[in-house]
Amino acid sequence: MKKRRYRKAYESLLRFRGSPLKAARDLYFVYAQLQYEDALIEEKGLVKNANMFTRFVELFTIPRLRRATQASGIVMIGQQMCGSECLILQLQQPYTNFYQSISSPFTLPPSSKTQVPLTLALSSPHSDLV
Repeated sequence: MKKRRYRKAYESLLRFRGSPLKAARDLYFVYAQLQYEDALIEEKGLVKNANMFTRFVELFTIPRLRRATQASGIVMIGQQMCGSECLILQLQQPYTNFYQSISSPFTLPPSSKTQVPLTLALSSPHSDLV
């Protein structure tokens, strides 16, 4: 839409929405939003057709963009840390089961010593080894 390809945008929205009326409505909403964005850019005195370096600098110099960049960075780091913690827990599970099976003959009473190694072996992720 920024390059004034309205017909192509309408065809794309028509495929997405499935109805000519809904596609035309969405096309108008996108057009109105782009006009409003252009007016805001002119009002703020920013460069309308800025290059990537200028836009990158604006991420840290414009307060609204700076706060959004910080928030998205915090969320991204949190997601990465949750993913790595899940990976660490999955990698630790075989070692935990191995430790439990090694220590069970020394820590359990004699009546349950025959049952525990078998249940630990069947509940481990590598139960196909038994």
